[in-house]
Amino acid sequence: MKRLSLIVILLLTLLFTHQKVEASHMMGVDLTYECINNCTIRVHLRAYRDCTGASSITNNITFNPQTPGCSAPNAVSNWSPQQTVEVTPLCPGAQTACTNPSAPINGTQEYYWFRDYNICSQPNCVFTISWGSCCRNASITSGAGSTGMGISATTVNTAITPCNSSPQFANPPVPYICAGQPYIFNQGATDPEGDSLAYSLGPCFTNGSIQVTYNAGYSPTQPLGASWNVTINANT
Repeated sequence: MKRLSLIVILLLTLLFTHQKVEASHMMGVDLTYECINNCTIRVHLRAYRDCTGASSITNNITFNPQTPGCSAPNAVSNWSPQQTVEVTPLCPGAQTACTNPSAPINGTQEYYWFRDYNICSQPNCVFTISWGSCCRNASITSGAGSTGMGISATTVNTAITPCNSSPQFANPPVPYICAGQPYIFNQGATDPEGDSLAYSLGPCFTNGSIQVTYNAGYSPTQPLGASWNVTINANT
């Protein structure tokens, strides 16, 4: 029987108002893993940065044991070299602060790393994989601006065989949309083993598992405020 993988999509680049800032820089993160073989998983970390903010993003993921007596699995490789690419949707000839500090458009960069871990070093254990850093854009209007950002990947259960990968995202998050117009976002989620997927809007987190405090009128299900009608299709 196929297991049900629940994806909580943190549309951080869509859920918060984005204005030009000079310090806070974190816009969003994707954290996934894939099975290389039954003993090895590869963790993929993609972090999205406002190009007008700080340039430092760290790959400080943590394995959090949920089973007594278990510890983090052994890393079997170093982190891959950092790959950086601009993901701002631009018209031909347009520039952003990613390439020209005086450009009028902030711009967004994707930082990418991966690393392999031996999960057979910790048999019959359950983990969550988490990442945290600082800071969110200071111009966020829904709450938690300039605070830390945290995310956790789907649970890893080393007692399950064969190894089962987390869902993967084919499309990068879109950092800019047209104000006042309807918009449909699809991150292109797929599951390598063909498991069924379900979707829901969920709360944002600071470092670790602490939920952010939303300003009045905003919530996990009303991320753009009461005047915007945000819905999500649980199946697609």
